[in-house]
Amino acid sequence: MPLRATLDGSPIQSFNYSSNEWGQLKDSYKSRTLTMACCGHKAIPKTSKLGTQYFAHARRGECTSAPETADHLKLKTIVAKAGEDAGWQVTTEFEGVTPSGDKWVADVYCQRGDKSMVFEVQWSHQSESEYIRRTEKYIASGINRVAWLYRDRVNRDRLLDQPDSLPKFGFIPSDNGYVVPDFDVDIVEFVEGMFAGRLKWAPKKGETLDAFAFYNNSLCLKCGGLNHYVCALEMYSQSGVSLGGELYGLYSSAQEVIEANVSQERLLEYGIGSLDHIYDKRGDYAYMAHGCLHCKGVRCNHTYRYDAHSDISRSVPFTFRYRPEILPLRPKWCFSKPPA
Repeated sequence: MPLRATLDGSPIQSFNYSSNEWGQLKDSYKSRTLTMACCGHKAIPKTSKLGTQYFAHARRGECTSAPETADHLKLKTIVAKAGEDAGWQVTTEFEGVTPSGDKWVADVYCQRGDKSMVFEVQWSHQSESEYIRRTEKYIASGINRVAWLYRDRVNRDRLLDQPDSLPKFGFIPSDNGYVVPDFDVDIVEFVEGMFAGRLKWAPKKGETLDAFAFYNNSLCLKCGGLNHYVCALEMYSQSGVSLGGELYGLYSSAQEVIEANVSQERLLEYGIGSLDHIYDKRGDYAYMAHGCLHCKGVRCNHTYRYDAHSDISRSVPFTFRYRPEILPLRPKWCFSKPPA
């Protein structure tokens, strides 16, 4: 049940027709030559139970194209329309071949200039190795990018807590269509955002990140003076997507990142003394410490150090160039909000 056919010798796609135009085609196709793009047999214009316009075989015959669910057709239409709206030339059920002679058919093929992209809607279960194999087949054929949208079957297809650089994203049914749960966004907005460049694999080395050094209040253990001390460091992409962080501690990189990007004068503006550590000879261990603004003594603030929070009003904001060798963050797919 494809979205593409041939009408009087010219290729057509069902999603390019308005509802009125589709109705007119239904009334007139018998007096014209409407054939399936997949096999050349006679075609019938139909509308699925989900309102998707598509073409069906008048008679199945010997065509080898696989049948598709109503959901599969609707999702292909969503992708195709988003691609065309973004200025790409779109062809559904696009046929190609690898240099070694392996044939393939892509759900949605998009091209703009010398750039090409393939979208696949995966309704049935597919193993991770098959995702990779089919993706490599497209790449070998000269396709620049491949993206997968798959039915999220109660986490069966998902590798939780294992970010995957292969762009594949689960979707689930919703009252109004489908939702991508990883980003809690409607699939129409998600696909449109992909074409708009709002989906990125981040962070990458050298990328500028926004950071917040969160702090709390503390009384100096020596003089009793009020100080602020850093408790945690959080990083965000410049589009506002959280990339994680870490507590401020001896075995974290927080101190190194802050000292390399925030001057001591700026820390003082936020009531934060020097960043330091103390070595305990009796215990034979070291712990993080801050210098007191009043008596200049160095105390660890261990009573409060791990009282982390995410109140931006109690943080030192700064930007820095990401260096994974200093601060290793686990990269992930980030979907940013549309510009205001």
